[in-house]
Amino acid sequence: MMTSAMKGPVTLIFDMDGTLLNSAPGIVRSLSHAIRRLGHDFQPKADIYALFGPPMGQVVAQLLRPFGDDRNAECVNLYRDHYGERGLYDCASYPGISEALDLLAGDGFLLTVATSKRQAFAEKMLRHAGLHARFADIRGTTADGTLDDEADLLGMLLKSLRHPASPAFMIGDKRDDMLAASKNGIPAKV
Repeated sequence: MMTSAMKGPVTLIFDMDGTLLNSAPGIVRSLSHAIRRLGHDFQPKADIYALFGPPMGQVVAQLLRPFGDDRNAECVNLYRDHYGERGLYDCASYPGISEALDLLAGDGFLLTVATSKRQAFAEKMLRHAGLHARFADIRGTTADGTLDDEADLLGMLLKSLRHPASPAFMIGDKRDDMLAASKNGIPAKV
């Protein structure tokens, strides 16, 4: 068992999108739907994937800017409605993730998730992908927007763990994951 000098198991905190799950197809479809509903001829380009990671309001603002459209909140709501009904199910775990998580859990690591995805979406997606039961805790943003920062999510997650003094490591795929980890004093690995 992987423990730290009587402090408890080592905690691994995973980002979800782009780390555990390939959720890009559903995100692109829902973004396209939302932007087209605002009346724009939106054709996603290959570089759209580079935008994923930050909160959706930031992503939408960048995508609407070329159209001179500042209806960010309306677009985010259209996106979330479509994503909640259809887009979130258009995801799959990356090859080997299930086996890797099983090995890590078998070695005594405490597995958790912190994502800027809405909490309800994150739980549904991890269930859909067959990964939900592997995690001791899953933290996502709140629907009311009061908790919409990945660094705050990590802080809350660390406080809620049974062994808060044990070491923790962040595993993610984006700069935002690493910044959130750094703000909480957590070593991170891309």
